[in-house]
Amino acid sequence: KIDSYLCEIKENQIRVGLHTFGSRNSLKNEIDLILCLCRVPTRDREGILQFLAKQINLELDPWTNEYSKKISDNDSKILKYYSNKNIKTLSGAIDFLETQSKYLIYYYFYKKNVNVNDIEVIKNSKFFNNVINKLNQSSYIKKIKNEIYLPLIYSSSLEKKSFLNSLCGEFIQSGPSGAPTRGKLEVLPTGKNFFSIDTRGLPTESAWDVGTKSANQILDLYTLENGEDLRKLAISLWATSTMRNGGEDICQILFLMGIKPVWDCATSRLIDLEIIPINVLSRPRVDVTIRISGMFRDSFPQLIEILSNALNLISNLDESTDQNPLANDLRNNKSINRIFGSAPESYGAGLQELISNSSWNNNDDLANAYLSWSSWIYDNNLDGKYGRNELEESLRNIQVVIHNQDNKEHDILDSDDYYQFQGGLSASIKKLSGKYPTLFHGDLSKYGYSKITKLNKEIEKVVLSRVLNPKWIKGMMQNGYKGAFEFSATLDYLYAYDSTTKLVSNWCYESIYKTWLCNKEITNFLEDNNPWALRDIAERFIEVINRKMWDNDKNQIMENLKTIVNDIESKIEKNKF
Repeated sequence: KIDSYLCEIKENQIRVGLHTFGSRNSLKNEIDLILCLCRVPTRDREGILQFLAKQINLELDPWTNEYSKKISDNDSKILKYYSNKNIKTLSGAIDFLETQSKYLIYYYFYKKNVNVNDIEVIKNSKFFNNVINKLNQSSYIKKIKNEIYLPLIYSSSLEKKSFLNSLCGEFIQSGPSGAPTRGKLEVLPTGKNFFSIDTRGLPTESAWDVGTKSANQILDLYTLENGEDLRKLAISLWATSTMRNGGEDICQILFLMGIKPVWDCATSRLIDLEIIPINVLSRPRVDVTIRISGMFRDSFPQLIEILSNALNLISNLDESTDQNPLANDLRNNKSINRIFGSAPESYGAGLQELISNSSWNNNDDLANAYLSWSSWIYDNNLDGKYGRNELEESLRNIQVVIHNQDNKEHDILDSDDYYQFQGGLSASIKKLSGKYPTLFHGDLSKYGYSKITKLNKEIEKVVLSRVLNPKWIKGMMQNGYKGAFEFSATLDYLYAYDSTTKLVSNWCYESIYKTWLCNKEITNFLEDNNPWALRDIAERFIEVINRKMWDNDKNQIMENLKTIVNDIESKIEKNKF
């Protein structure tokens, strides 16, 4: 289990810097980025780790998230021949293949022009002579070059060219949008006038595969931990993720309700909804409450209509209360409205100002703000009508709140949207029911291998893999003022999640404090480049301690934080920056 968890932490993708418009990455970061993109299989190309595994006749598939699996004896013998190590686990095999993949990319695309000692030392002569050196004419290497390497190195110059063309009112080449870490390589090179998707094609059939698998994982995890079937769940829907993943969240919701989309074979467009019989489901239908973002409301009216139609179908079925809680509400003259959002022409969830300014006293303040911003009902008419009572009634008995993340190009502590939507639901349910719901995080970033975990585990994983990671810290320290701001913003988002969910452990705060503020190099960087960020970090820690969110009785820590604030304030007043 320890080996598996360490591999999961290692596999977690993080940012090691910020994108500078019109500039290429450093050499090492560029190689790491190419490796990251090469690992993802596409329709016509297997992932680079999969490719190398086949070259040495391994039976294992490195494209997985089941890192605790043992490998076969035959695979172990092959890996020992090449590595001179007794590799018995999948995580060890993946680590070996990744190292060889990195050297392959360096050898074919960079070695002729530059020698990188840090990469030369990982060269495995036996693997190089038997595999890498024989791939010179391989069509796989040509695909990597044409699909990833060349588009990436052209991106910086195209960004500048397109920017200058825009200032002159000239044509800018258009191109698709999406997440290249999900295999959508056609978005490269950057610097294009990107467009979205044909919304008429959503949800896609491939999204149904992901949605059903992840929905089953939600049901299994809840049943495993609670010994009963899940009946009421709340979820947030965002437009940007829907554009990237083709409607995986939509399909997850439909399957939880027991509804199957029907697609037209010729056009692959959804033409109908089919009720899955309860004896086929072999479980109760889940009553799903949906909080849509303002951009989702504006971008996908047809998806709102699809969800509304699904709700109407389920609510009118003649099924028992245990099998169909939504139908039971209709029979008892309760509201069956389940799609809510902000008021027409407004956006957000209402928590950012309260959190940023620390202008809240207790959970009810946060809950009231979220409920006030989320009380508009949306259905087939799409106009939106006020329904605070209906929203509160819908949320009162929610058992699980989930938010899905469709890519790893950012994490839940990179944006205020995550805590506003999932945290806002959590705080609201606490106010209405007296207890916090179970909070799940859906990782849909690896196609075919979705993973549902408890939110507190995801928070801890992000803290370990990014926030405390020297690679991320050094990367941010190379970006001056904005890099320093990222430190402050990350702590703010962690604090915000804790404010709305009470899921942040003491060790998270203590580890961040020791790693950041007890390191002279980091505090000097923050003070030199963005003293306001250093002051805000210290003030946020003081607030966390005062609110009893960090159970800390060490006076020395509080005194140190106050000293930092006073010193920075004094220098700001004297205009020393």
